[in-house]
Amino acid sequence: RDCSGVSVVSGHYAFPSLDGTFAAVFTEADADVFDVIIYLDDKSGAEVVQQRRSDLTRVDRGGMDPDQIQNWIDFEKAGLRHKCEERDTPFFCSSDLLGAGTSLAAAVEGSILQALSPKYQETEEASAKALTAAIVALPQAHCYLLIDGDRTLSPNDTAEAFFAGLSRPEAGPRESRDLSTGIGMGGLGACFKRHGDKYPFAAFLEAAMLYARIPEEEYQQRALATGGEAIVYQEWIALLESLPPTVHAVLVTSGNREVWQAAL
Repeated sequence: RDCSGVSVVSGHYAFPSLDGTFAAVFTEADADVFDVIIYLDDKSGAEVVQQRRSDLTRVDRGGMDPDQIQNWIDFEKAGLRHKCEERDTPFFCSSDLLGAGTSLAAAVEGSILQALSPKYQETEEASAKALTAAIVALPQAHCYLLIDGDRTLSPNDTAEAFFAGLSRPEAGPRESRDLSTGIGMGGLGACFKRHGDKYPFAAFLEAAMLYARIPEEEYQQRALATGGEAIVYQEWIALLESLPPTVHAVLVTSGNREVWQAAL
């Protein structure tokens, strides 16, 4: 909860005991961590687990046949589903998500977006209403001039420039800055193309998740640099400087607030 960005965390709900029963190890503190839980229950899961256990050299882990392992899987799924219902946490099983020609990664990502969209949409709508109220309450405001950002106020695509300048050191999986896979796969433009011609909230949420994968310090540095490099048309600068106090210019953009604050 204390780290920034989007985290994918694996874990177990329960482990088998020596007497053949199962003991839940999933705690309330664990439940606090997850916004969405997706249980990986591939049809061949029992066979895979049996093979993995047979490869272990530890003698304190007895053998389990596929039926016992399936009971373990069923116990975990039932316990997690009940826990998620108690806490109103979205719960999915991967076997229910997979359709013809659908990869597991795509199915999981789609479920995350589907589950989180209502929650974040409500939050963002409240934030937008509060911001609108603050703008309307500005003193001496008789008129508002609404201005688009990219390709209007500036010839630049600031989002494209923002991501183009990110560092991508060759590091381990946890430190990799490669943003071409997973949620946001293919870059920012692909987030919207995947959702068709319209721009639903889920597309913006996927874009926000792409930004959220960037460490905060790197994000802030890149936003300042991108804003400083952005070109604002001189005609717009002249118009903004000539506005009387009763006319307030409002920049409307789905891009980075920090980038445009730096640019202006």
